[in-house]
Amino acid sequence: MIVLIQPESREQGKLIYPPLGLMAVAARPHQAGIPVRILDGNVMDRAELVAELQRLRPRLVGITSFTGPMLKNALELSAIAKKTGAVVVWGGVHASILPEQVLAEPSIDVVVLFEGDEALVDLYEHLDDLSKVRGIAFRQDGQVVRTEPRPLIPDLAVLPAFPWHLVDGERYVIPWAQAARTLPIISSRGCPYRCTFCYNLVFNEQKWRPFPVERVKAEIDELQGRFRLDGVRLDASDLFIGPRREHRALAMEIVEHCHRRGLKWAAQVRTNQIDPQTLETFAKLGCNYLFFGIESGSRRVLKEIYKDVRVEEIRRVLDRTNQLGIKSAAGVMYDFPGETLEDFRETVHLFQQASVLVRFSALQPYPGTPVFDQVQREGLMTLPTTTLGWTTFQYDQPHGLSKIPDVAARARLWNLKYNYGHNLLVTLKRRDWHFLRTMGGSFADYAAQRGRGFFGGKSFELNY
Repeated sequence: MIVLIQPESREQGKLIYPPLGLMAVAARPHQAGIPVRILDGNVMDRAELVAELQRLRPRLVGITSFTGPMLKNALELSAIAKKTGAVVVWGGVHASILPEQVLAEPSIDVVVLFEGDEALVDLYEHLDDLSKVRGIAFRQDGQVVRTEPRPLIPDLAVLPAFPWHLVDGERYVIPWAQAARTLPIISSRGCPYRCTFCYNLVFNEQKWRPFPVERVKAEIDELQGRFRLDGVRLDASDLFIGPRREHRALAMEIVEHCHRRGLKWAAQVRTNQIDPQTLETFAKLGCNYLFFGIESGSRRVLKEIYKDVRVEEIRRVLDRTNQLGIKSAAGVMYDFPGETLEDFRETVHLFQQASVLVRFSALQPYPGTPVFDQVQREGLMTLPTTTLGWTTFQYDQPHGLSKIPDVAARARLWNLKYNYGHNLLVTLKRRDWHFLRTMGGSFADYAAQRGRGFFGGKSFELNY
């Protein structure tokens, strides 16, 4: 048996997501007849999860990893799994980028490098001779051995459908973006753009690959029927619309299908992919929310991080989105290397003038990104050298990478002023009582669950 584990990773104000990555890699072994279970620490009490793991005593335990506080939970669960006699395998972005650091931990036996859909069955069948498995790293005689790389799957049509029956989907149904019952849909993988803070340049080789439209439409139909959905979230992919003209046609076919099914929908897009005509079509087809990663309002910073968008373009798209009554939010960061206080003020001016909700956060030099390489090369800060070290890294604080004076001291006020004050003013201006109610419910729910000592469960999350 294979048991795949999602360690606890939910944070205050974050949407609760089904373990879509684990569901994707579980599809192949399930198709091959290998018993597979998914245990999600975001909706299970820790004691319940551990008891189930010990009861099942699987041959292989796979644990997903992304850089963040969740690594602490991942390490703890790895040690517990190891004691059951299982081979412990890590996958995901963090392990793929830093396999040597990860394999220095005695409780971890193997790392699946990058895309794991095809590797897991091979690994399960060759646990006695790991050298036969492509695309993994493992310890041998005290050294880390990497096998022949496994290329990205060129056509995602070869992959089985997401095995939703392996999770309790009802636990992930939440009110979001003006809809009462929603679930996320993945329609593609990767991103073709070159932002310096993003892992996609390495993990997905700066490529965008769509799932077949008919498969996506079939999944929407299945989930709507099973869970009585009135909305879907098309922002679970790294990028909803691909880079070419024909990719826009694929996206349009999906949202037209949502509209025919009476579903409200939301998506994550880039401002350089959207023109006024597309926005007008979106509004007619039931779009009630768009998320834009604008990152900065400074022309200089946008150029240096290779965002490949213009400030005027951002402003024009946000203004038209507001005019059409489509709710919008934007990802905004600060503390970029070289950023000045004037650059920062230009960013604030942009999102305040645009009356857009913001997810406002300090840049983090995640492994696998050009920013990470720059920080190391220029000695801008000391980065962790062990997996345990990454568990205590300050992910919610600026690290003084910019030229902004006293940036760490200013951060707490900025968080309060923009993530809360600005967003409250925008919500009141929009008369978006749904969002206000959801926001209050999210924090109350989070506080109550933390008081009980665990994450997850039925949750009312922030809908932006």
